[in-house]
Amino acid sequence: MYYQDYRENLQNILDNIKGGQDSLNLGAIAIISLLDMAMVKEDGDDNDEEEDEQSEKDYEDANRDNANESDNKGIIEGDEEAKEDNDQDAATETIPESEENKEEKLETVEETVPEKSESEPIPEIKTVEDEYGVPTGHRAVIVERSLQGVRLYNANTNEYIGILNEEITRRFNIGNGSLIEVKPVEGRFAFVRTLHQVDEPEDNDVFHFAVVKRESAANTLYVDSNVGGDKLSDYNPTQNTYFIPTVVNKLTSSNGFVSEGDILDLAWKEDRPEEIRIRWVYPDTNLGSMPSKKLKEKKKEPAPNATTPKKGVPTPKNVKEDKHKTNESMTNIAFNLNGKKVTVVIGNEIRSTVVNSLISAHNGKGNVVDAFKFSNVDKFYKKALRHTDLVVMVQNLNKHATSKTLQKYVKKYKLRFAIADSAGLSSIERAIYRAYKGLPAYETTNQPVEYPMTE
Repeated sequence: MYYQDYRENLQNILDNIKGGQDSLNLGAIAIISLLDMAMVKEDGDDNDEEEDEQSEKDYEDANRDNANESDNKGIIEGDEEAKEDNDQDAATETIPESEENKEEKLETVEETVPEKSESEPIPEIKTVEDEYGVPTGHRAVIVERSLQGVRLYNANTNEYIGILNEEITRRFNIGNGSLIEVKPVEGRFAFVRTLHQVDEPEDNDVFHFAVVKRESAANTLYVDSNVGGDKLSDYNPTQNTYFIPTVVNKLTSSNGFVSEGDILDLAWKEDRPEEIRIRWVYPDTNLGSMPSKKLKEKKKEPAPNATTPKKGVPTPKNVKEDKHKTNESMTNIAFNLNGKKVTVVIGNEIRSTVVNSLISAHNGKGNVVDAFKFSNVDKFYKKALRHTDLVVMVQNLNKHATSKTLQKYVKKYKLRFAIADSAGLSSIERAIYRAYKGLPAYETTNQPVEYPMTE
């Protein structure tokens, strides 16, 4: 075998090694890998071990022959010297390289190893902490969403080092895949700051805003739907009902923290849907404590010196009515979505409020998503479209790769789909109608669509 010229690459590694222990370890690994890549094996290298065993066997046979011939009085010194010369010649033939070639190779190897200069300090390899100015003792870590909170991984070695709980994750809006700075505190880690915010889709399924109910005449608490009326079974086919564990049920445990009427987020792993965990209990959202009847408002007496509003000047009641009329005026086509969930892929979320209002005006549930928000669009649409009924894509605010991935999951989930040629409300409304009625996705002059217009 022999080595290719690795001097330049080796020098680059040496130039980036710091004096710290982590840097020295990483540098050693890099040098070993470089030598492995530079080594080139020749065809005869695999047989070297077999040749050594055969040479040793031949040597033993020669010794036995010499012992037998020593008993023969007819052997003379000249013959022995000739035999030794022959043995040396034979041994020389088994060596693949001459002494001169060996010396030349040794000189070549010595030339490839650069001499260390004692006067020049060893340069350091930059770590993620150096790149973001993380103080000594603090860590730069990459986070991965867990069923509760996030898991922390060393940003340099990808080694798991600890967790942050759900409360910290929500308080500081730590997205899945983000790069953050933490510091060790009494065996745990404390959040310091976000170095690079990322919000990639997580590998867990989540049922948001689940409502805790109580079985009549029992202390059993359970969840089967959320505040929007979505059923748990639509998100988790293995579970029609999730029963709150007795250890966290306030009715059955002194340490419990879940009561009737609480709003929860439930989470489970995609490959283990039967193992549901309570991710979060929303504070101050107990629906059970809310009165079933609305309190009558006391009639307010007019303030002293108050003037009667002039005709045509809007009062608060008129303003509310005008707002309702504005919501109705958004619709130009007469149709009822009957509670269907509509996902609109619009390229940005700037118009999400007005688009959701349009869908609500047709008695539907809106879900506006940003087509450019996630780098892993395949993983995002796999989750985003799993629990929707209709999909509308705004064509001029999406790229081809997004459109291709979107249509892949539309076909997989057998969803009704339409394309709006612009982000205008009338264009989106027509696309929603076509998707709801199962009409062609595109609106063309060759196939005109008759829309039932409002009066």
